[in-house]
Amino acid sequence: MSSTSHRNAPAGRGRRVVFRLIALLIVVMFAALALTVTELALRSSRASSLYQEVRRYPPHPFLQAVPAMAADHVNRHGFRGDEVELDKGAKTFRIFTIGGSTTLGVGNEYRDTYPYMLQAALSARYPDMRIEVQNAGCAWYTSAHALVSYTTAVRRFQPDLVIFFEAMNDLVRSFSPPWLATGPFQPDYSHYLGPYARMAGPQSRFFDTSGSFLTWQLVRQWWRGDPDPFSHRAPNVQRMRERLVETDRPSFRSLSSYRWFYESVIHEVEADRIPILVASQPSIFRPDLSAEDRQMLWFAPLLCAENGTCPSLGAMIHGMEIYNAASREIAARRQVPYLEFEAAVPKTREFFSDDVHLRGRGNERIAAIAADAIVRGGWIDRRAGRGSAAGVSRSKVP
Repeated sequence: MSSTSHRNAPAGRGRRVVFRLIALLIVVMFAALALTVTELALRSSRASSLYQEVRRYPPHPFLQAVPAMAADHVNRHGFRGDEVELDKGAKTFRIFTIGGSTTLGVGNEYRDTYPYMLQAALSARYPDMRIEVQNAGCAWYTSAHALVSYTTAVRRFQPDLVIFFEAMNDLVRSFSPPWLATGPFQPDYSHYLGPYARMAGPQSRFFDTSGSFLTWQLVRQWWRGDPDPFSHRAPNVQRMRERLVETDRPSFRSLSSYRWFYESVIHEVEADRIPILVASQPSIFRPDLSAEDRQMLWFAPLLCAENGTCPSLGAMIHGMEIYNAASREIAARRQVPYLEFEAAVPKTREFFSDDVHLRGRGNERIAAIAADAIVRGGWIDRRAGRGSAAGVSRSKVP
């Protein structure tokens, strides 16, 4: 072998090393470019989906969610009901129902909601009067939302009567699930963004919200089989429960806020010299729920998770008891008629579609109780010029 060959061998090896390093660098650059394009595409897709939803259902500046997001037969004023005008005739008796998704009737057609059934029952009872029942309930609304809704939207329609109940949505505001909230509990509920948590970024859609790269979060979700915190499907909810530790003693931090907002609703309505009926909120919770019925439940793991825990069934039972007890105490102290909706609805799947949402049969029960209280209260008779009736008790109404 010549001396020239010996001299060229190291040079050839050096060129091959440089070539391989350049090739590796090109591969890394293309991989980084591909990951960047993928990340941008994913973020753009998520943002586009959010923009489309916001354009389709523009959020209310104070209330966020709007009824049309979850219901049909919503009129131009944003109420679930027939079209309504500000002015009402002498033979019109106008009722507004305010509250959350149970009032709105999520999962039910318009004719299967309790406000529609109430309107039908009273119209049959008073054929010479025009009975209007406007449903101002909305998914996600708490007693704080009800206060804002009444003062900014309902009041100007000069209702002759208001019906209000809500407990569950205030109860869940005690918690701060990372996919629905930003930061710890706040007494004004400002921590809980609910349906608009996605505005805080696409990472809020994941069970594990740590990390800033959407691509990595999707890969991690797939690899670990993480559940979807926005899916109510029973298998997914079960996976959520398996990732959380159930606790019997959660802190219901929102109870004092609930009391204040609830009483403020009553105060505002009565300040307008309008009678108000308030009620307890029904739920399917009971200690002896079958395994099949427990598969209907999703509020605790999806809406009340915090720091790796969520309330147990026993805790949810206790929570609904203390929130309903708080509304009952406020009504008694302020001498406002109180309707026992909770006791009127059997805790079975024939009446409930999940933790608190009612099927048509459940809505029939509470509509009948409300109609009976209104008839006995004599408000429609007085509006029709027929004098006062016997009146309704200012305390509990069965």
